[in-house]
Amino acid sequence: MFEKGIHLSSTIDLHNNHNVYILGAGFSRLNGLPLINDFMLRMRDALEYHAQRGHRRECDAIKDVLEFRLNASSAAYRVQIDLENIEELFSLASASPTPIEENIRVAIAATLDFCGQSGPDRVAEFRAPDYVYIDKANWSCSASQTLPPEWHWRAPAYEYIVNGMLGNSQGLAGKLENTFITFNYDQIIENALTGLGVAYDLGLDGDSKSNNGTETRLLKLHGSMNWALPKRARSIVQVFDDYRQVIDAGLTPHLVPPTWKKDSAGSFTSIWRHALKALTDATRVVIVGFSMPPTDMHFKYLLATGLQKNYSLREIVFVSPGEGLSLVKSRCESLFAGNLQIGSQLRFVDSTIEAFMGQGTLQQRVWSISRPLPESVQGLSFGVGGQL
Repeated sequence: MFEKGIHLSSTIDLHNNHNVYILGAGFSRLNGLPLINDFMLRMRDALEYHAQRGHRRECDAIKDVLEFRLNASSAAYRVQIDLENIEELFSLASASPTPIEENIRVAIAATLDFCGQSGPDRVAEFRAPDYVYIDKANWSCSASQTLPPEWHWRAPAYEYIVNGMLGNSQGLAGKLENTFITFNYDQIIENALTGLGVAYDLGLDGDSKSNNGTETRLLKLHGSMNWALPKRARSIVQVFDDYRQVIDAGLTPHLVPPTWKKDSAGSFTSIWRHALKALTDATRVVIVGFSMPPTDMHFKYLLATGLQKNYSLREIVFVSPGEGLSLVKSRCESLFAGNLQIGSQLRFVDSTIEAFMGQGTLQQRVWSISRPLPESVQGLSFGVGGQL
């Protein structure tokens, strides 16, 4: 029997509804951003885009990276390296004595900038009562001529998705914990959070958006296309509004490769500390569009260390479509081999992120991670739209 007045939370740090989302390149695919296997092809397309706009630094960087990739082919004869895999090429550049690493950072960010600027403007369209999302500044609705009228909504695709992941659709803000851990360099998540009016903490030491007491954390373990280290600075990251501002300031996007040379300047120590704490406190870990590549050894140890003292964990959910999910399953067999407890907590969902965020009461969808959508939301589809 428990003594009267003793609370379980005083002895165990228990979290009953903390979702930790781990996001890979597949999460950003809806917005036209490249995956690992087609990144180099999109980089070649980006060269023409930036040339037409007179962006000399981007053009020089992309040309140098393509030349480095060609010259590095001899390394692939001796060691198994996929030079069309941007992460492996980035890691090879990090180990190179030449100054190519700075150029590859610029080339990667320039490619993402090209894809984001030239990609489709994706919107979510659905039916719902007119009061459900009336507080969303960037969302619009119109009534049909039927009686009673049907209200048709249009919203920026990722604002709709992130809003559902936060649990805001059911008015549960303030009652839920949410942490986004992303390996992506793009700004999709922060743009969506900003559009929704949701304050977030980047977990960076010395940044004005960090340590502000918000309930939502966004932890970018590989850096971001809008971050830079000011000249002569060793560890304090400066956060710009977008990639273009970084380049205009004469700085280099602060990106790090996914392998051995994680953070030579020590600027990511705080982010990784927050990521470990989030995994220790997680009720659910939801991994979306991340294939757990063997090259990213840090993810393996991050997961192992973070979950080591987790009393709250109920399950680890992998969301990925088709062949991507099969690859994840095979890597999970290796990663969690022999761990019966973790093995029983794994769940695999064959779905894209947009389908996963569909009707909120369907099994194997967002409802299953305790983020239900209103039952009144119907007919959800994602398409290309113009001005909202």
